Amino acid sequence: MLVSYSWIKMVITVGILMCVFAYLFLFSSFEMTSDANRIQAPEGLKVNGRNFTLKREKFRIMSGSMHYFRIPFRKWSDRLLKLKAMGLNTVDIYIPWNLHEPEPGHFDFSSDQLNLSEFLYLLQGYGLYAVIRPGPYICAELDLGGLPSWLLRDKNMKLRSLYPGFIEPVERYFKQLFAILQPFQFSYGGPIIAFQIENEYGVYDQDVNYMKYLKEIYISNGLSELFFVCDNKQGLGKYKLEGVLQTINFMWLDAKGMIDKLEAVQPDKPVFVTELWDGWFDHWGENHHIVKTADAALALEYVIKRGASFNLYMFHGGTNFGFINGANANNDGSNYQSTITSYDYDAPVSETGHLSQKFDELKLTIKNNAPKGAVPKTLPWIPDDSPYTGYGMIKLTTQMDLSEILKHVNFKKYQQVVNMENLSINNNAGQSFGYIVYENTFQNTKDATLFIEEARDFVLVEVENNIIYSSYDKLKNIKIPIKQNSGKENLLRIFVENSGRVNYGLDLNNQRKGLLGKVLLNNNVLTNWNIYPLEFKKDWLDNITTNGVWKDIGNTTHGNLSPKVYKGTLYVHKHAPSDTSILVEGWFKGCVFINGFNLGRYWDRGPQKTLYVPDQILSRGDNTLLLFDLHGNPSKHEESGYPFVSSEYKHDLGETNQIEFLI
Repeated sequence: MLVSYSWIKMVITVGILMCVFAYLFLFSSFEMTSDANRIQAPEGLKVNGRNFTLKREKFRIMSGSMHYFRIPFRKWSDRLLKLKAMGLNTVDIYIPWNLHEPEPGHFDFSSDQLNLSEFLYLLQGYGLYAVIRPGPYICAELDLGGLPSWLLRDKNMKLRSLYPGFIEPVERYFKQLFAILQPFQFSYGGPIIAFQIENEYGVYDQDVNYMKYLKEIYISNGLSELFFVCDNKQGLGKYKLEGVLQTINFMWLDAKGMIDKLEAVQPDKPVFVTELWDGWFDHWGENHHIVKTADAALALEYVIKRGASFNLYMFHGGTNFGFINGANANNDGSNYQSTITSYDYDAPVSETGHLSQKFDELKLTIKNNAPKGAVPKTLPWIPDDSPYTGYGMIKLTTQMDLSEILKHVNFKKYQQVVNMENLSINNNAGQSFGYIVYENTFQNTKDATLFIEEARDFVLVEVENNIIYSSYDKLKNIKIPIKQNSGKENLLRIFVENSGRVNYGLDLNNQRKGLLGKVLLNNNVLTNWNIYPLEFKKDWLDNITTNGVWKDIGNTTHGNLSPKVYKGTLYVHKHAPSDTSILVEGWFKGCVFINGFNLGRYWDRGPQKTLYVPDQILSRGDNTLLLFDLHGNPSKHEESGYPFVSSEYKHDLGETNQIEFLI
């Protein structure tokens, strides 16, 4: 049957207006909430024997994880509708402390991807519940597990403990956060049905007093819905909190064994699989991990048939925009591996918002196995995938070298080198993300040896603007012979990238970045340093774009391989912008910005080949693209003679690796 375009347009318009009116109604309702409203609310989520009840009726949590801070905010509605259309009834939400309190006492709960209230309003408008995981530590493959790096300014810091230097900032942050969350609780007419305390604490420590104190903070700040803790198989049962449900995280490989273990530790209680890992994350230098759709579906079917509630981790992963990615390492700090920009996770909904075969199979699994009445007979219409466009080659016609870049940075003078976190910048919060440059001079010395006690993570050393050393793998006791001698005073620069702080394990207290320890030349300690924090914040990028000295590239040689910023224009024709991907093939290591928005990192190690560009950061006409590359050694287009990147209509995460076994 043919349907006219005008009729479709009318239906869509009416639907949008209905959503807007519903949103406004919900907003006004929340403004009026009070303790009186709470008394009238139906009974919330309760443990009733081996079942959950909600509104005094049996209830099965069927949830999917979405990280609002990893999703372009104008895509939130699309992702939430797809979650509901899959048959899920709840959204699992991590809350990142480091993003919401970037400086001590300075909170951000309103800008773009951090507008937590907006996200909660939206999901309730779609008839979804929320499970909140506020930390303070959340892991989530996020820098320092979501803990603010300024905590590490304290040399004695003991994260995830009752150490006063940690717990006092936690109390301040939770007071702000919980004031936002309290009216969204189910008992106040909101969507929140449960709160998690901390995150997988059993594998980190077993100080039950710390966990008890966090519970007290929750209660004293007005949180009253069901409390639970989650652990993986190594941490399950290592501690116990009175009145707090224990839950478990695992992959599909041993669903039976994991549920059996949880029931042994906690008999006669409902089983909640807080994280059923349906995919996995990637490190630079690995292949893109995938979990077979059939395996994920079988695990989900088993979990449902065992009568368990579940959360798919992830339903939709999103992107590590900027520098927010975490890393992994052994407990002694060895074998450091940073996480890539994409957080696609091989989830049912891809990084770019497209539905995968896994979406269809898991939707069918839920429909065929969920308890009667748990899935509505009629599920909502699935939004169409966002259009994807390739805008073609983007010539990078001008460049700015490191010396010019540093002219636009407010440097600090120190006698000794100082790590990022202890710089006296950002209202004494230090430097959380990006790069740092240490600059000094030394007199012409024959057969000189430079010694760096410790550096994290990627190190590049220049003498007189020429790279003499670079390393990612060796972080301690670095010895570098210096053969170039100009016959005069030599300019020394040590460039260090923070590639992401470790987010899991026992080494969290040691995640300071930059240079740690001393720098010696021929066994003499170098002093009197100029230290440049390169944070690449939007206002700074706007300034160098307008006021920096940009040199035309043309067919000229590129000179040394020192770090550089390259500039070009992505042109969007007369139609509204679409999502796209930037292919950075031929470049070494760096990051890309469009209109001041940080798309994230790239590295020729792979697996990721393109960076996701959401349509909301583009505008019709010219869009300024900046590329910062550490070795400044670009590819060239054969005809134009200019270095370039390209806008592609397809996102490419590289070669895949099917997961067979993970502990």
